[in-house]
Amino acid sequence: MENNTATVWQNGSPITVACGATLADALGIEAPCGGRGSCGKCKVIASGALSPLSESEKAKLTTTEITNGVRLACRTTVLGDCTVLPLTHKNEQIVTDGTASHSSASPLFQCYGVALDVGTTTLAARLYTADGKLLATCGRINPQGQFGADVISRIEASLNGNASALATQIASAIDAMLCELAAKADVPPTEIDALCITGNTAMLYLLTASDPQALSHAPFAADRLFGEVLTAGEIGLAAIAPHTPVLL
Repeated sequence: MENNTATVWQNGSPITVACGATLADALGIEAPCGGRGSCGKCKVIASGALSPLSESEKAKLTTTEITNGVRLACRTTVLGDCTVLPLTHKNEQIVTDGTASHSSASPLFQCYGVALDVGTTTLAARLYTADGKLLATCGRINPQGQFGADVISRIEASLNGNASALATQIASAIDAMLCELAAKADVPPTEIDALCITGNTAMLYLLTASDPQALSHAPFAADRLFGEVLTAGEIGLAAIAPHTPVLL
């Protein structure tokens, strides 16, 4: 250990991390409960210079797991050099296909339009031509999961000063998806001239960095229901022209 850093051996590879960080933060391990140790889904096998077993770990781990060195990554702090092995592997599948009817109404765009769904867990998108031809699809995990797997955890994170970080995360993911769609269709992303984003109300609050106070307590009456058009620049998108209309 040097300069307040430590070496974590993960799957046989050395990674330099800051001492005092949790294993989840240092190694990018998903913590669906937002790091409170309440879900028990970030289990790893760890040994070395680590913080003592916490009360939340004792509550979530069996005697056998504790004996075998299982820890909750979100509640285990790196104190020095250590070794970490994954306990399980989870496969994610994002649905981007399906069928839908097409309206004969004139579209909002002239060249290419994207329909994108912001889900709590995953994101999915499709790129269309103005005459309704599907050119490409893509999907990815919602990066806001690091603030918690559920909507309430993310609302709490936003209220606790992370509104900008949550909005930036989702905007960056959308930018990456727009570039991926354009690359698959062999068109410049700047020719995407309209975007329609759908999601539950909380997801759209977090995308636009809107204050979710109204969603955090009964009667949970939203003070913004969207159904509005903003510009790409207003929600922090950089892959397409800033004046591009975005229907929420």
